[in-house]
Amino acid sequence: MITGSGRGTCGPRKVRILPEIAFLVIGAVAGLCFIVGVPAYQGADEPAHLNRAYQLSEGRMTAERSGGSVGGMLPVSMLVRSGPLNPERRVFVDFRNTALYPPVPYLPHALVLALGRMVSLPPRQLLYLGRVAGLVTALGLGFLAIRITPIAKRVFLMLALAPMAIRQMSMVSADSVTNGVSLLLVAVALGLAATPIGPHDRATRLRFGVCSVATTLSKLAYWPLALLYLVGSPVGRGGRKRFAIGFAVLVCTSAAALAAWLWATSGLFAAQRLAPDADPARQLAHLVADPLRFVAMLIEDLQRDWARNLHGTLFPGQLPRWLSGLYLAVTATVALFDGRGDWTPSLRGRVVIVCVIAATYVSVNAILYLTLHPVGATTVRFVQPRYFLPVAPLGFLLLANRRLASWVRERDLTLLAAACAAGSSLAGVRWVLSQYHGI
Repeated sequence: MITGSGRGTCGPRKVRILPEIAFLVIGAVAGLCFIVGVPAYQGADEPAHLNRAYQLSEGRMTAERSGGSVGGMLPVSMLVRSGPLNPERRVFVDFRNTALYPPVPYLPHALVLALGRMVSLPPRQLLYLGRVAGLVTALGLGFLAIRITPIAKRVFLMLALAPMAIRQMSMVSADSVTNGVSLLLVAVALGLAATPIGPHDRATRLRFGVCSVATTLSKLAYWPLALLYLVGSPVGRGGRKRFAIGFAVLVCTSAAALAAWLWATSGLFAAQRLAPDADPARQLAHLVADPLRFVAMLIEDLQRDWARNLHGTLFPGQLPRWLSGLYLAVTATVALFDGRGDWTPSLRGRVVIVCVIAATYVSVNAILYLTLHPVGATTVRFVQPRYFLPVAPLGFLLLANRRLASWVRERDLTLLAAACAAGSSLAGVRWVLSQYHGI
């Protein structure tokens, strides 16, 4: 976290605090506290996520259908959550709410579960092993994102260490990989936009393409993040024609990956128990017939729920809203100074960022509307504010200011961001102790 250099052997040392190292230290400590403090299976939909990861650990990429249920054949012990693993005794387990997720967000969990199965660890120990794998992966992805982004390093640090982000990276969940790879995609996009074309340009484009496909195949709703390629200028990427070809290849690759997964899982949809009347095909036809009505519905929902969404994106709902308001205000202040004197997103780039935020908001709501609502529903329910964590950094990028970039020393800015992140993490740990242990 601290590096030093001095003149001679007795001279004063210049201390430099690296944002990515601060992120690792605070994230590791807070994440382990969440792993230990949150009781087993108490993460958001954690049993269903664990079942999907276990299925993948056995090499089965897609779920199975059994009558009206969708899931897979798993050890009975995974269902009862106690006793030895005993993988020979199996029963069909319905985990339809995670069964259609692509394999990408569960790869770290599946890998360690495969190792755990080799030594016959019981289900509860497999769960905690999966939690550690998710935390380590999220920390690694966040570290890379903060290291390579040309601006907003401290903003990334603060958003990636908000209590909600730490909770999700510390549970067995698709979010640990999804949020991490989304942050990395934003960082690569900014690096691509801020750096003139050079010998490493092709490798950077390839990294962006890989991150874009990985994000789409983590949660399908985040496909609009691929449009961040357009934040850069065609002039800096070798001309409009080359820029357009690169964008077309990127879009086609992401679309092909998305189409391939939808084809592989066609026929596996089963309505959730909380929405037994859902019919995606009929709902899609209804939506296409009157898209303006859907847009008006989203605007009305946004006007009603904006405060809840702002708070819940970064903090669990039980924590006071003034705390999230203060944290957002500090993050916005940091964003004003956390830039570079030679580059910030252009007006065109900022318009692209706004469009990506809007498209992601529509995409998240549309998927929920198609899969969890009766045909013709007049509002979108079941929207969890944490669904917007992947686009949270984009809103703060709009505040980047080239003139203010040199007003505050990087060391002081990092100290402020790290101190606030540590304080909010402590509030999150305190919430865990109160919520689950009455302390």
